[in-house]
Amino acid sequence: MTKLYMVYYHGGSFNMRGTSRLVANGKEYKLLSAEDIELDGPYIKKSQGAQSRFVLNFPPLDKGVDRFDFIEDDCDECFKIFDVALTKQAAADIVSKRSAEVVPAALKKYAAKIKDNGKSLEQEEFTMDPAIVKGKIYNYNPQVLGGQTNMVVQVLIENPFIGREIVAVELKPDHTYELQVPMIVKHQVAWLRLEPFYSGLVVFAAGKTVEVSVDCNEMFTQAGQPGDLTPYFAGENVDLNYALNLPFYHQFQSDLVYNDDTLRKVAAFTMLEFNKYILDGCERYSKMVDTMHVTKRAKEFLKLMLKYQSAEILARAFRNLPSWRDEYGVDCHNPQWQNDINGYYDFPKKLGIDNIMMFYTYDMSQVFNLWNWFGDGLNFRFHEMHIASTSYREVMLQRLAAEGQLSEEEKTITAAMDKKWRANDTTKTDEEIALIKKYSNKIDEYIEEEMQRVDEDWKAACGGEGFFCDFGKLYDIGYHYIPKGVPVPDSLVREVEKMSRPFYAQYIKAKNAEINAKIAAEQARGGYYAHKSGESVADSLLVELLKDNHGKVVLIDFWNTWCGPCRGAMKEMEPMKAEFDDKDVAFVYVADTSSPEDEYNAYIPKVKGQHHRLPQSDADALKRKWGFSGIPAYVLIGKDGMVKDCAGHGTDYFRKKIQEELQK
Repeated sequence: MTKLYMVYYHGGSFNMRGTSRLVANGKEYKLLSAEDIELDGPYIKKSQGAQSRFVLNFPPLDKGVDRFDFIEDDCDECFKIFDVALTKQAAADIVSKRSAEVVPAALKKYAAKIKDNGKSLEQEEFTMDPAIVKGKIYNYNPQVLGGQTNMVVQVLIENPFIGREIVAVELKPDHTYELQVPMIVKHQVAWLRLEPFYSGLVVFAAGKTVEVSVDCNEMFTQAGQPGDLTPYFAGENVDLNYALNLPFYHQFQSDLVYNDDTLRKVAAFTMLEFNKYILDGCERYSKMVDTMHVTKRAKEFLKLMLKYQSAEILARAFRNLPSWRDEYGVDCHNPQWQNDINGYYDFPKKLGIDNIMMFYTYDMSQVFNLWNWFGDGLNFRFHEMHIASTSYREVMLQRLAAEGQLSEEEKTITAAMDKKWRANDTTKTDEEIALIKKYSNKIDEYIEEEMQRVDEDWKAACGGEGFFCDFGKLYDIGYHYIPKGVPVPDSLVREVEKMSRPFYAQYIKAKNAEINAKIAAEQARGGYYAHKSGESVADSLLVELLKDNHGKVVLIDFWNTWCGPCRGAMKEMEPMKAEFDDKDVAFVYVADTSSPEDEYNAYIPKVKGQHHRLPQSDADALKRKWGFSGIPAYVLIGKDGMVKDCAGHGTDYFRKKIQEELQK
């Protein structure tokens, strides 16, 4: 038989399908059996860099076969190994048939040309100038992509204002690429994906060009060498990118935490022991950096990246340690472990990472956000405090009640709101809304006091330049507005203008201008209108919703701006809506006043249809009428004006139902 001796270098879990086959001269040789692995069995999970060795047995190859392809299956994630040569002549033939672009010697030997001029890293600064990344895939081979001829290059960059941004461009016919990368600082690490050829971290520079190229032919000559192709760097930050792609940097997290041996050890640590373990590891690795043959600024950069990695591990530990303890049979209810939490979250101060130079690294926003959520009682929700969030203002009403400033009747209303809030019920009665409004001035005073207290606590805990405090506030703005395509309200912009760095407000105003331009373009495109509903409720309200759609099939979509699944379902239904463009079908969207008006007005031009924003009591009356409380939810009305279906099903279900109603 034909035996393949396989080695899998773990970068994640895997299994091997029983559908595997060899292909040679157009003939398939199907897998017969396997040794040391269960075909179609459970996924095998080992630590990063570990190996799994096994043997696959196939029928004998025909006489004269001098090369073959290994195909696990036809799925995108399945293994495919092309052009396995069995003779020297076959190997020579395979190489000769491939394109023979020569990677310039200067590019291949770029590392040898790196000279240390003794300079330190350039001071980090805020900016909105984009970076440029370009390069080439030499000897591009679409066979590696399963035969597809187009390939997309992506950059994933973490923006501390708004989270992850993704920019992409298709590879050009000459197999080169170039794209702009949005920046908010002069230097930052981001993820470059030239998959399946290369996927790794790259240091970008605002207003400058970084070049990253690979040679596809290396994929066919790296037997026994796991990992991506070797990247070749040119342009800006060559020395930093060379250092970042050395094996040393990528070993830090694996050596300290993410392998079976260390996980078993750290699972038994208390929080403070784990804190010290990571900080000591960071210091030890930093000393190792001093012995490396890289430039002075590369050493400074690697030490920043080690601090980032340490902070990211420590910030995640509040989630991870309990699961590790459970996995390795350690009691996760240890009182000492719980008590240590209070002294754990001063690691930003110990690492000295509340510093603008840390923006050189990959994802400080993750550290800001995780520390914000799991820090020592310092979780600070800037959006909730400033945008009249009902939930936060309810908390302030509780304080007023405790201080005896509410009447007995008002205390009863407040207690009812608190009970609903704890049950995740966001609906509000008119008297509840009126009570919050009545005490709004006093609530604002309490909020301002709370803001000042949290600012002081945060600054004391971080002991730095205030970036944790700043982005604890600014991060919420991003998630509530900018990524949703909603301009940040003027009231909030004015609050940002009071902050210590003018760039914050400049950035938000620039994003607002972009968003407003897009909204104006959507409004000019048309295809939607916002209906102003009257005071009618229940049955009469339904009549009002349908009055412009006599004789049509109507799908009513209950949603709100804050509902992610609702927005996702809307996007998913767009192709279906297009199918009924010239049919007697209407799409009606019902939100309530829990959707902030500015967010609502910015969002609805994107969604073709008829839009109603109802008082919360009216929307609740309709929900009760049809027996549902959650969203998204849908009501289908036939051409005869009668309700045909009330369901939470998706696109395929309603496509079929609408077609059935049209045929009646």
